[in-house]
Amino acid sequence: MSEILNQSTIICLPSYREGFPKVLLEAASCGKPIVTTDVPGCRQAIQNNISGFLVPPNNPKALSRALEKLILDQSLCKKMGKEGLKRVRLELSQEIIAKLEADNSRLAKEKILLKMLIKMRKQNTHTRQNMIDWTLSLIHISEPTRRRGIGEDG
Repeated sequence: MSEILNQSTIICLPSYREGFPKVLLEAASCGKPIVTTDVPGCRQAIQNNISGFLVPPNNPKALSRALEKLILDQSLCKKMGKEGLKRVRLELSQEIIAKLEADNSRLAKEKILLKMLIKMRKQNTHTRQNMIDWTLSLIHISEPTRRRGIGEDG
């Protein structure tokens, strides 16, 4: 992928929503400035006006203005690319991203189980055994997170 990205001057990802777009991480690690939309996932991948530009979703004029600004200013392109590379090295290594994805997956499972428990309780469709099983599932998912101290005020 780096061979392809290195053939580019600017990386652009207009999107309505992303998880964590690894293409932006790869672009930053190649020292490329980024133009992307200000949506969840994309906004965490760059620092607006530092390593690239965030533009409103579904706004082609803002997207074209941001691209034009970088096309016309090569020194800004290089500066933003260097800032993105610096951030990747300090904050966004593959190990850190993998850890964040695992933690987010665990938290998502916790939320789903809690919602199901609450719904079962409200609808009175639960049995004692169902509640025990769901609670044990929730504890099993949460335990590794708690042991590492995630979410605790340090």
